[in-house]
Amino acid sequence: EQTAAGFTDVVELWIVGIKNFILNLPPLYESISLILYNEMFLNAKCRDFVLNTLFTVQKDVTEMLLEDLLKRGMIKTINTRITAEQYVYMLYGLDIENKIHAIKGSSLDSIQKNLFSHITHFIEQIKK
Repeated sequence: EQTAAGFTDVVELWIVGIKNFILNLPPLYESISLILYNEMFLNAKCRDFVLNTLFTVQKDVTEMLLEDLLKRGMIKTINTRITAEQYVYMLYGLDIENKIHAIKGSSLDSIQKNLFSHITHFIEQIKK
C-alpha cells in the first residue's frame, strides 16, 4: 500500500511491483519451479499442491491487488477474479516458454523483455 501511494500510472506501478517480486525470489526458485512443472503430471501430491495451493494463492493475491487498484480508480471496472486468473495463466504460459528459451540459450535480457512486454500489454488493457 505504501508503494502504491506514490504512483499515478498503473502500468508503472505494476511493473515496479513485478520487478521487486522477481528480485526477491529465493535463489532456488528456478530449480523448484522446474521440479513442480515436471512432477505435477506424475505425482498426485505435487499436482494437488499446484492446483490447491500455488495457483489458488497466486490468483487470490492478484485479485486482491486488482481490487485495490479498482478502489483507487486506477483500472476499469472489471471482474477482478477472472482477470486475476487470466493474468496468472498468462504468466505460467510465459514462464514455460521462457524456460524453454533459457534452456536453448536465449539471453536473459530478451526473455525478460518478452515477459515485461506481455505484462505491460495486459495491464494497459485494464487501466483507465
